[in-house]
Amino acid sequence: MNEKKIKGEETKKKIIKGAEILFTENGYDSTTVQDICNKAEISKGAFFYHFPTKEFLFLEILDKYLSELDKRMNEIEKKSKNTLRAMEEMVIILEEIFITSEGKFTIFLEFLRKASKETEIMKKISYQFQKYKKYVYEMIEKGKREGNIKKEIDSEFISQLIISLAIGMILKRSLFLDKENEDFSKKGIKFILNNIKKEEEL
Repeated sequence: MNEKKIKGEETKKKIIKGAEILFTENGYDSTTVQDICNKAEISKGAFFYHFPTKEFLFLEILDKYLSELDKRMNEIEKKSKNTLRAMEEMVIILEEIFITSEGKFTIFLEFLRKASKETEIMKKISYQFQKYKKYVYEMIEKGKREGNIKKEIDSEFISQLIISLAIGMILKRSLFLDKENEDFSKKGIKFILNNIKKEEEL
C-alpha cells in the first residue's frame, strides 16, 4: 500500500471515528457534515472524497458494527467444542458488549430511528436480526443432533426468544442506561439454556 493510500485510509478512519462520537452525542439529524469535518480536522473536500453524503457515512458505520458482531459470532462457533458451550459463550459476548460499548447504545437507537424512515437501513438491520436468529436456530438444531439439547423443544420459538431478549436488553440499556441489565442478560439467557438442556447436561 503506497503512502497516498495509507493516508487516505487514515483520513477515512478519522471521519468515521468523529462521526461516531457526534452521532452519539448529538444525534444524526443534529450533526452536520461540517461538524464531522471539524471533529476529524479535515476539509469538506476530504469528506466528500470518501463519502458522497452523510447517509453513506452512517451506513458505513452501521456496516462496521454489524461486521464486528459477525466476527464475534463466527469466533464463538469455531472455538467452542459443542453447541451448548457456544451458546454459553454468547452470554459472555453479550456481557462484553455491555461493558465495552458504553456510549454506543445511543447510536444504536439512531440506527433504529433511521430504520423507521429509511428503507435501506431497515433492510440491513432486519436482515441482520434474521441472520442471527437463523444462526441461533441452527445451533439449537445442531445441539439436538449432538444429543445435549432436548429434541422436543421448538427451535424456532427458542431462537426467536433469545434474539428478542437480546434486542430488548440493548434497547432498555439504550433508553435507560440501566447497568443491571448486564446481570439480567446472563440470567435470562442462562435460564433459557438450562431449560433446553437434556437432564444429564444439567
